[in-house]
Amino acid sequence: MLLVLAAYLMIAETRAPLLRSAIMAALLGLSVILGRKNSSINALGAAAIILLLIDPRQLLTPGFQLSFAIVAGLILMHYRMRELLFGWWFNRRGLTVYRREQRVRRWFVFRFTNVMINAVTVSVTAYLVALPLVGYYFGMFTPLAAIFGVVFFPLVVAVLVPGYLAMATTWLAPNLSAGIGKLAAMMADVLARCVMMLDAIPFLSIRLRPVGISWVLLYYVVLVAILTARKNRLRRITAAALFAVLIAGAIFAQLPHKPDGADMEFHLLSVGAGQCAVLQTPEGDTYIIDAGSMRGNDVYRRIIEPFFYAKRLPTSRGLFVSHANTDHFNSLPDLIREGNVEQLYSSEYFIRENKTGDIIRRGAPQGFVKLLAHHGVEIHQLRAGDRLELGGGVTVDVLWPVAGKDIPTNETSLVLRVVFEGKTILLPGDIEEIAQSELLKNPAQLKCDVLVLPHHGGWSKTLPEFVAAADPEIILVSNSRDPSKQRCGSQKRVEFYESLGQSKKCRYYCTGKHGWIGLKIGKWGIEVETKRAKNRH
Repeated sequence: MLLVLAAYLMIAETRAPLLRSAIMAALLGLSVILGRKNSSINALGAAAIILLLIDPRQLLTPGFQLSFAIVAGLILMHYRMRELLFGWWFNRRGLTVYRREQRVRRWFVFRFTNVMINAVTVSVTAYLVALPLVGYYFGMFTPLAAIFGVVFFPLVVAVLVPGYLAMATTWLAPNLSAGIGKLAAMMADVLARCVMMLDAIPFLSIRLRPVGISWVLLYYVVLVAILTARKNRLRRITAAALFAVLIAGAIFAQLPHKPDGADMEFHLLSVGAGQCAVLQTPEGDTYIIDAGSMRGNDVYRRIIEPFFYAKRLPTSRGLFVSHANTDHFNSLPDLIREGNVEQLYSSEYFIRENKTGDIIRRGAPQGFVKLLAHHGVEIHQLRAGDRLELGGGVTVDVLWPVAGKDIPTNETSLVLRVVFEGKTILLPGDIEEIAQSELLKNPAQLKCDVLVLPHHGGWSKTLPEFVAAADPEIILVSNSRDPSKQRCGSQKRVEFYESLGQSKKCRYYCTGKHGWIGLKIGKWGIEVETKRAKNRH
């Protein structure tokens, strides 16, 4: 067995679960050879010590924790779980008497049912032990996972056994290895098709908002309390009380987050070459302001949706789209298909296309407009002078565009001024010289505490004057590259961006450098938090 195990380790990938099982098997095998008593839990502990001596950092990885937790659960709880699930069956079967001619029936009842009972017990135990760690690390809850673990186990074996045989016979019998490999590939394809068919099952996987480590520890305490309650009344009452606390904690963890006290929150996400901001009012309502990137539509699934779950934000029902460039709205279709968006705010330029002379003003693609209509999303056209009340004392003033102008797409961007508790955030979209020059005719309206640089920090001749009129305490840039670090272009451009990066008058943040940027705004001031630091102003 030890020789086979050594060969297996040489052909397989040496990951934590594999090394754990190999060390345990080797220790149990050596105990037989040496005639010593063996203990599975001691072997598991020895495997953990050896692996952590090799690399202590493994202790904090999900794979290590899941592997050891599941095996420990199977060792310690398997028989108790089997008694809890099937104790009634064992009691009934023990009273059954079989005649000699009923040998086949007796074999079926004892042998086959034992195999199925053990399979179900192992699957349920592993599922219950892994459940809190899966929720903590991956934010997923799959109610039917234990059932599918039993159903698909034969297929998994049918893939793994031929696969390892093919690897083991590669040198000795290449042709035989190729044939066995084809069998493994065929079974893998069958397994993949079966798994894909599960997509038709509603609520197959439920996305969870983050649960704390305290909830995970409470879960294991409750699990042990339930399994050890037995007929002791006090233990049963204690287990029931702990279970109620666990459920209450799980429900609380899934409730949407509201800002502390009467604060407003503003988040600028790191989406690369694009822009996406999330505004949450003190009442807890969320609004997305632009959502796009040059990375493509996967930004919603990879960044925006996980962010909403990580911050426990309620689904956004209102969208603001500054203009019709795809890096500001190409991640919205997936959000709209979720069916929760009710309103979309943009300018009149967003849903039409026009051409005057050499100037082309493009609106949103017809497919996107049809998607909005199909899902019943109301489109509100905004223009300079409009004001929106978002609730909780948050107002949005529209400074630009003015209707009827023939201007390029970037210049049609909505310029929004968000006001709360005397603090102002200015969001100018991708406006360039034309819009900036028009807005500078009334520089007082540009005064703000927080400025998101227009056009992802892109240069224009009017930009220094525009920033000076805004006179912000905090400057934010949504870009994959920090413009203050670029040394190309005219000397005036280089000096301007260097002054931003080195300014002592205002704080400068770029998503390309700081990642996600979060602002918390209240009467007391503005708190800025990034992946690296937290500062108050």
